[in-house]
Amino acid sequence: MEEAEMFDLERELKDYEMPLDGREKFFTKVDDFWNTAWNRKFMQSFDGYADKYRDTVELLYEKLDDRLKKDKAAYPMMFLCRHCIELRLKSIIVELQKLKGEQENITGHNLCELWEKLDALYDLSSKDGVYSNAYHLISELHNYDRKSDAFRYPIHNNGTPVQIAEFVDLDVFYCTFRKLDIFLEGIQSEAQNALNVE
Repeated sequence: MEEAEMFDLERELKDYEMPLDGREKFFTKVDDFWNTAWNRKFMQSFDGYADKYRDTVELLYEKLDDRLKKDKAAYPMMFLCRHCIELRLKSIIVELQKLKGEQENITGHNLCELWEKLDALYDLSSKDGVYSNAYHLISELHNYDRKSDAFRYPIHNNGTPVQIAEFVDLDVFYCTFRKLDIFLEGIQSEAQNALNVE
């Protein structure tokens, strides 16, 4: 590649306020391995995507070292957390369906409905107090964001304003998210292990 044609990140970042000049692209041929995001094909599953969202939440949370950064990151972070939980539930349902020899397309964003599907399929071990606690957290998250739009848009599809808490302790939110995700990963592993035994 000619020197003049090479992508100059420093120049592009410096000139990002300049008008689009027609050379810009979102997706380009990979020339620099170390600055490339590897979208591994084996990660293209509900659990693979859930892991990517979780990893991004962790990276983002590590940077939130003052109030202003937390204000800026709140909506995207809460959306990423919620979406990770949705994907994790869908992943577990898919694994449990395989165990039962069933196959149904898992669609929609309703966390409570997804939990109900999971609950109907899940009989691998006892459903203890932690299981109930997980359901209460799923319900709480669902009540704040029923259709996965509250952290993405200021209004719902029907035009009504989004009603979520004005102040959110992101440290508490993050820790609760991680505990719930770890619990769900445990169920997912249990289902995968049972599937591998068969």
